[in-house]
Amino acid sequence: PNLTEVFIMTGHGGLETAIAAMRKGAFDYMTKPIDYDELEINLKRAMEKKVLRQQLDTYVHEMEAANRKLKIQGAQLLQAAKLTAVGELGAGVAHEMNQPLMAISSHLEILLMHTVISADAKLVDKIGKVKDQFIRLGTIIKRLHDYSSGRTGNYLNEPFNRPVQDGVYLF
Repeated sequence: PNLTEVFIMTGHGGLETAIAAMRKGAFDYMTKPIDYDELEINLKRAMEKKVLRQQLDTYVHEMEAANRKLKIQGAQLLQAAKLTAVGELGAGVAHEMNQPLMAISSHLEILLMHTVISADAKLVDKIGKVKDQFIRLGTIIKRLHDYSSGRTGNYLNEPFNRPVQDGVYLF
């Protein structure tokens, strides 16, 4: 704001008038006859005050801008910390799921061999479907692990209706 400094100059008045003027925002109070040296000093002080006020306004604006920037960076840092935590969780889950999946894979292979020997075509088909889903689950876990560890792979663009196809495939 561009404020104007007000000087009160009067030929009548005393201390009470001076105090009242200063309380209402006057920069200074002078009595007549005017002392031009005192007026010059007061004008210089008023100009210095204006410069200081402008500097203060500039600093306040700079601090407000820095504060806004700091808040944005703080929010970004928090988001990065959340993503890191999710990545670490994903890596842990992927690692823990791999062991049971390997056991399931081994048992599926054994079950498939016994079923082929017994020549039950429907059962062989169902076990094949379970194995396909097992392989798909292994791929999902690998992608989760790769993503959580920051690796990017060559991900295939799956058809949009893949979940529906997989659901129908299970029956």
